[in-house]
Amino acid sequence: MVRVKGIGPLGRDDPHQKEWYVPEHYHDRAGYTIDKKEKYPFLYWTPLNHYIDLRKGTGEFDDYDGYSYYRGSGQDDQHQTLIGKSEAWGMDHVTAVYLNDRYIHAPHHPHHQDCSPALERYSFPEDKGNYATALDEIKDRFPLAKAYTAPDCGFPYSVFFPIDNLVRYWYGQYIETRDPETVGWLVHPMQDCTIPHHAVATIGNWHSRYEKDLNGNLDEWVPDDTFREQAVAHFKAWSGNDDDPPESISMRDVDRTPCMNWRVDMLGTWLAFNAFREYEDTYDYFREGYELNVESQRKLTEMVVGMSMLVMVKADADQG
Repeated sequence: MVRVKGIGPLGRDDPHQKEWYVPEHYHDRAGYTIDKKEKYPFLYWTPLNHYIDLRKGTGEFDDYDGYSYYRGSGQDDQHQTLIGKSEAWGMDHVTAVYLNDRYIHAPHHPHHQDCSPALERYSFPEDKGNYATALDEIKDRFPLAKAYTAPDCGFPYSVFFPIDNLVRYWYGQYIETRDPETVGWLVHPMQDCTIPHHAVATIGNWHSRYEKDLNGNLDEWVPDDTFREQAVAHFKAWSGNDDDPPESISMRDVDRTPCMNWRVDMLGTWLAFNAFREYEDTYDYFREGYELNVESQRKLTEMVVGMSMLVMVKADADQG
């Protein structure tokens, strides 16, 4: 992510170097040099690939797209307000305003030096067939920003990759390499599919509070025999084969039984359908504020533990 500085022709230069003839305050700056994680953790854009925008419906680039503010549903139903009482000042809105002069330093953009390999890894343009290559898709997916707010430019108009694309990529890496380090990269996005806020693609609405509560509850749940038994029950219920595995799934499939021979990204999407239902039915979009439903959170966690077990066994079967 690059912060665009300057005006007119000085609005975008090479963020990798400082030219002596360009004033310091006109230099574009790459996010990895000025937006230090320990100081500004919310500025790292990689976590924004950990969403799937089910609220938006059919995706522009994927079956369901990832997070976007103006080209997705990020601007909708923001009930955790930061400034005053207006819904317009929710976390997603404030982030979009603050980052309006940043663009994703992507292939096809000026001065790119293979800085963001994840952009190409998580792109699957062949699914929809609208783009010949990942690079062609990325050009539209991450539009350049200007040094001032402008329609159709920069971070607020970028469409990040959906979480199921990460599941799909890292599953492929595990199948190919059997590298145990890839397991974490696989089950992490699988677990993120069960965070209701990730399934609805919102940064705010007490998102961080929900995840903090989850981290606290895990210490109690993991050693619990009942929790483990339920996770194993899910694994066993899903470990069969579907006689007619889906080529695609939609919200109508939320009550369908997932199976071992479903494509791995669809298993992640199915989990997200269940998380979306909790966001909608259990929490009512957090319109009345935040109150954790522990039963709901535990149910989703039991599901993803069972699904993670299934995916590891599936990997053995798919590798042959």
